[in-house]
Amino acid sequence: MQKHGSLKRINLNIFTLCEEAGKQTSLEAADNALVAMKNWSGIKNLKNIKNETLIIWGNQDKAYNYNQVETLKENIINSDLRIVDGCSHNVHLEKPDEFNSIVSNFLKKN
Repeated sequence: MQKHGSLKRINLNIFTLCEEAGKQTSLEAADNALVAMKNWSGIKNLKNIKNETLIIWGNQDKAYNYNQVETLKENIINSDLRIVDGCSHNVHLEKPDEFNSIVSNFLKKN
């Protein structure tokens, strides 16, 4: 039960930070940023990443779908995709032990 309460506090803190940032941004600037993000594609730049790269994705993630994550895996030459079942976008918060194990094993290997 304590973990669930911690996640609520973290989500509230993130919401508060986003709310404050939003108050300091004009609608025009926000709209311009969204248009730029929609029209930008960095796929060709992914091939420039030469470092060993760990990609961790929760299979219930609504922020990034599997096709987007697969694009990373296919275009970053030395990448390792690890999928964590039962998690959404915050694997590090939802399953910290599994997340830490994945990262630790990746770092030991590299």
